[in-house]
Amino acid sequence: MTGDRLRSIHPGTLAISIAIGRRLKSWIVWYAQCACRREQRRTLARLDDRQLRDIGVSRFDATREAGKPFWK
Repeated sequence: MTGDRLRSIHPGTLAISIAIGRRLKSWIVWYAQCACRREQRRTLARLDDRQLRDIGVSRFDATREAGKPFWK
């Protein structure tokens, strides 16, 4: 039945549906990346000086990175 339904859909409608699906997927991926960056920057901001030294990051660099907007 699914094959019959797909054959009855106008090709232009199917192409638009595929394009919308791809766009939606790209937005979901972008949102997930932004959320991940936000969480990593929050974690970085909470590290103390000893922990930052352990990973080779200065307090200045950590503060600068943590202050970036989530989309960058």
